[in-house]
Amino acid sequence: MRISCLQENLNKGVSLVSHVASKKANLPILSNILLRAKDGRIELLATNLEIGMKTQVRGKVESEGEFTVPAQLIGSYVGLLPNERIDVVLQGSELVLSSQSSQTKIKGEPSSEFPLIPEIARTNKRVVAAKALLDGLSSVVVAAAIDDSRPELHGVLFQFSPAQLVLAATDSYRLAEANIGLQGISGEENRIIVPLQTVHELLRILQQDDAAEVEIYISDNQVLFVAGDVELTSRLVVGTYPDYKQIIPREYTTEVHVPIAEFVKVIKVASLFAKSGVNDVALAIEPANKQVKVSSVNNQLGENVSSVPISGTGEKNEVVFNYRFLLDGLNVISADEVSLQVMNNTTAGILRPKGSKGFLYIVMPIKQ
Repeated sequence: MRISCLQENLNKGVSLVSHVASKKANLPILSNILLRAKDGRIELLATNLEIGMKTQVRGKVESEGEFTVPAQLIGSYVGLLPNERIDVVLQGSELVLSSQSSQTKIKGEPSSEFPLIPEIARTNKRVVAAKALLDGLSSVVVAAAIDDSRPELHGVLFQFSPAQLVLAATDSYRLAEANIGLQGISGEENRIIVPLQTVHELLRILQQDDAAEVEIYISDNQVLFVAGDVELTSRLVVGTYPDYKQIIPREYTTEVHVPIAEFVKVIKVASLFAKSGVNDVALAIEPANKQVKVSSVNNQLGENVSSVPISGTGEKNEVVFNYRFLLDGLNVISADEVSLQVMNNTTAGILRPKGSKGFLYIVMPIKQ
């Protein structure tokens, strides 16, 4: 194998796929990436058996071949090189990388030891704008369960209809849902649970790649995302996602609009006095007085009360929330004002961007 490419291109590809390579693998080969030169293309592949990633690198193929090298080592080395041409040659059990300023030999393993990344049939294609998917996933992933004791909550629910994709995540304390339009009428209705690690890898791809759209293909227990030259294959979570629609309040007695920047600031101030482990802050919503008071009391530290101007209608309501959950929701709402809807101090509160129904974030109150 003999190839050449710019450091910038090789570094981008290695950085993408090496993140998938397992760092604590029972199979040492899983900590390697596969470099393949075939049919005039340079490809990089990595897998941890749950997730597989493949990307193409712009460059010249002089002779074909494939070989695996440690992901961390080649990533660190290439990242330190200046942006100049790199010639890569396979010599026995070593990959020789030569540039104008450096030459390095990296020992590796034959590609025959590298696990195959499953091929998924490219039928029932669904296409979504990359920016819309990035925004949607970024807004819901904060509500997914970090603990994997309930695997179905340790992921994001993708709900496909012919013209729409609905994303949802919950850890049973809060819930986020985002609606995204699909490009064209495509595929049948389907529901899949994508593992949280896969979602984070997909977000990383979308943040670094300039693809305009993402193609999605689904098999029985696998999903394939294609964004430009990058392919991400993942196993799906086996299980039934809870019927989260049941916890979305259908009625409310108070709806107010709050400036997000000011709201975030006073919540952060109140959080300084919140009880450790409880993270409680109280909201006194007063539509008649056009303000919401945010307060917290700590017997050891003291107390704080701040207010934010609001507009809206309804009854006065006092509700206690976990400030971390409130901030998570407010930080992913891309609007100047948030619409806050509450019924009473025992039912969930709803946060939405003012004037939009494409996203909602629900927080369960802390019962006193």
